[in-house]
Amino acid sequence: MYAEALRLGSDFERADELLGGLEQRASAAGDLRVKWRAKMQRLELRSGTTPLTYDDVRPDVDRAIKIFKQVGDNQGLASAWDFISFMHFTPADARKR
Repeated sequence: MYAEALRLGSDFERADELLGGLEQRASAAGDLRVKWRAKMQRLELRSGTTPLTYDDVRPDVDRAIKIFKQVGDNQGLASAWDFISFMHFTPADARKR
């Protein structure tokens, strides 16, 4: 995916724009799988560029998990679980414990 290449190349703003556009187009087309894949990638991108916490991302990740189960997207489901477990142990959340 082009947005992933931009992220890896540190063009975070452009990657976010592309993923946002993809999310909007998928939503308009009623494609929940693609919409939530893009939304999750945006959350992952933002978690590396802004101080998001576990509590910040949990509602969206919970919704993504439900959607991925509903549409049978095992890769999306695994990615969502991986991301939320990573966020659970971010430095901002670790300071709370």
